[in-house]
Amino acid sequence: MTEYNPRSARRHILTIINDLFEHAVSDKQVRESLREFSLDLSTTDIRREFAYLAGLGAVTVDKNEGHDMETCRITPHGVDILTGAVEVDGVRTGDPLAENLYHKKDLRRGVLAHLAEKPAIYVEDVDLAERFAEDGFGAVELADVQYHLWYLAGKTLVTLREIRVGKANNYTAKITPAGVDVYQGLKADVGITADASR
Repeated sequence: MTEYNPRSARRHILTIINDLFEHAVSDKQVRESLREFSLDLSTTDIRREFAYLAGLGAVTVDKNEGHDMETCRITPHGVDILTGAVEVDGVRTGDPLAENLYHKKDLRRGVLAHLAEKPAIYVEDVDLAERFAEDGFGAVELADVQYHLWYLAGKTLVTLREIRVGKANNYTAKITPAGVDVYQGLKADVGITADASR
C-alpha cells in the first residue's frame, strides 16, 4: 500500500466525488475507490478528510446516523481546487494545463454567453450542446454541458431545473444577474474568467 499523504488523499477524494458530482458518495464508497489508488484509509480517516474538505468549502457532508454513514458531495470550489483554478496548501491542487482548465473556462463562458442571449427563458442543455457545434467550437458532449451547468448553478450564476426525459435526466437553465455580471466582465470568477486563475 502507498504511504498515506493527506494532500494526495484529499485530492483523490475530490476526484472520486467529482466523477459522481450529481450524487452523494458515501464514506464506504470512497474507501473502496481509494483502494484503486493503493490507499487503505479507515472510515474514521475518510470522515476526518471529509470534515477537512468541508471546512475549506470544497465539499458538503451529510451524516446518516441510522446507517452509521457520512455522504459527501463536491462543490464548485472543490472543482476549482481540482482544476488548479485556486491553490490550497492542504490539498494537492491540480495543474491547470493538465486539467484542461482553460478549455473548461471557455465552455463555461460559452454557456453564459448563450444563456445571456435569452435571459428571461430557460434553455435546454441539448440546445446548448448544439449551439457550441454551430459556433464552430467543435463537438461538445451533452454530459460536459450538464457538468458545467451544475458548476455554474452551484456558483449561483445560473438557475437550473432538472427534467426527466425517459430514463435520462436533462437540465434547463437560465442566467442569473450574477451570471450576467461575470459574463459581462463586471465580476471575475477563478473558474470562468479568462485571466482570473491563481
